[in-house]
Amino acid sequence: MSDFNPLDRAKIAVHRSSFDLSSKKLFSAKVGEILPVYWQIAIPGNKYRIKSDWFTRTVPVNTAAYTRIKEYYDFYAVPLRLISRALPQAFTQMSDYMTSAASNASNTERL
Repeated sequence: MSDFNPLDRAKIAVHRSSFDLSSKKLFSAKVGEILPVYWQIAIPGNKYRIKSDWFTRTVPVNTAAYTRIKEYYDFYAVPLRLISRALPQAFTQMSDYMTSAASNASNTERL
């Protein structure tokens, strides 16, 4: 008897995603320098989970430098109005501008 439905035994090979979603922050800094490493624009009411398990690599030197480096991570919430006076209005007015076409033949009046 012939096989009428070969799709019931078909298996799709599922592979893991090969896209790396991690990020690297590469920079050089002096000892004791305070640098912004990560920033994110937040809307009031958003919740974030911040982990401070970072890995730091130093530049290799020619001598045996057995030293300890202590790293401190500080997290700040800075209002946008302190960065720029016009920034909060720029974000709130973004939804007022129409960027889509009204139909296939014409655009909207306000662009």
